[in-house]
Amino acid sequence: MTTNPGMTTRLARFAALHAWYVIAAWLLALVAAFFLSGHLDISSNSGGASTDAERAREFIEEIAGGTAPAEEFILVEAAPGDTGNVQLDAVIGEMVADLRALDVVASAVSYLDGAPLLSSDGTKALIKVSSTLTEDEDLAPADTILELIADANANSGLRVTSIGTISINTVFAEMVEETFAKGELTGVVAAMFIMLGVFGAVVPPLMPILLAIVTTMVGLAVGIDYSLFIV
Repeated sequence: MTTNPGMTTRLARFAALHAWYVIAAWLLALVAAFFLSGHLDISSNSGGASTDAERAREFIEEIAGGTAPAEEFILVEAAPGDTGNVQLDAVIGEMVADLRALDVVASAVSYLDGAPLLSSDGTKALIKVSSTLTEDEDLAPADTILELIADANANSGLRVTSIGTISINTVFAEMVEETFAKGELTGVVAAMFIMLGVFGAVVPPLMPILLAIVTTMVGLAVGIDYSLFIV
């Protein structure tokens, strides 16, 4: 009894008999995808244009006359028993001077400048830092601000922490990178076990896995599917 070959078999046979044409077609598709990807809107704001938060941000920018600068608020807490804020004054003064020396800092203001940034009990103080970057720009150059804060927290003898656009952006980027790394590792392990059961051997599953890792631009799952088809 003769059975008709399935679609997968026919496609595989066609690819094998016309290998160079298939490779050329994939290369053309890859080049086209590369050029078309430059016209895609992948900004973080592309999906929230109609939300209340986005409208509020646009309203604030309109009033302010443009995109708001990326800011960081540094909290410096006095050491226990520090009378007269001697140590707090010294640390705040040194940090403000160091911050103003950074190219990425537009301004750094503290209570030493007369701003109301000191707590009523005199044990906590804020430093308001405005960078030369806007919130919509790449904030990587502002990492020097975070490095200065970490150094002060480690070496000044006081507790120095911060919150703001710059630190939030950094933490979010680290979380995204860590999440993607864990997700890809989990996907590789799960796919390996599944294909071990399908193939019943170690070497055949390794081939599509390695090919999928090389073609990460199309994603791990799609890479495995296409690699299995090619194998």
